[in-house]
This record gives sequence, structure tokens and C-alpha cells, in this order.
Amino acid sequence: MQTSGTAITITDADSATLSFTAPSVDDDEVLTFQLQVTDNNGATATDSVDVTVLNVNQLPVSNAGVDLTADEQTDVSLSGADSSDSDGPLISYHWTQLTGTTATLNGADSNTSTFYR
Repeated sequence: MQTSGTAITITDADSATLSFTAPSVDDDEVLTFQLQVTDNNGATATDSVDVTVLNVNQLPVSNAGVDLTADEQTDVSLSGADSSDSDGPLISYHWTQLTGTTATLNGADSNTSTFYR
């Protein structure tokens, strides 16, 4: 019997071996299970076990590069090429200007963006 954690589908709950597929979790999570056994005289005993389910999808690292200084009316290139993901490839990039006079970004959805002000 499962006593805590994200509910899972239990296979063969009435046997000596319990099997299940670990659920997807946002953060590492502990699932707790209880085992009750009964002998031929009707006596029972219980024990519990914790299963820690690890979130294997680690967050990517976004690296927009070092801060730059540029003269007005010059092209500037920003590079996110040092961004990474330890458990798979990066599948998208998106640059957004947060402050200052509006600039037109070229390549805003790539790892390198250029703008001219």
C-alpha cells in the first residue's frame, strides 16, 4: 500500500514483490510504501520503505555572455553560445530587450542576436 507521495499504479500489490513505474516529478519526491505480512496463524506485521524519485530533467543554464559597451549607431552581436543543458540539447533560444531605447533584434530566436541602434 502506498502511504504518501504522488499516486502511482501498483502492479501485484498482493505479492512479495511490488513493481511500479516511477512518476514524473517537478522536484525530487519521496514515495512511501507499507508492507503488511500475515502468517498462517493470522498474526500480522508491517514495515515501510521510502523510494526517492529523482527529477532527471535538470534546468538548462542560460548564459547571455559578458556585459558590453557599444558606440551609438554600431552593430552589436550578443552570444548565448555558452548556454548549456547537462541532460540534453538546447532546442530553442529567445532574446528579449528589457531596458533602454528600443532596438531591432535580428536573430532573436537563435543563440546569437545582432542589433543596430
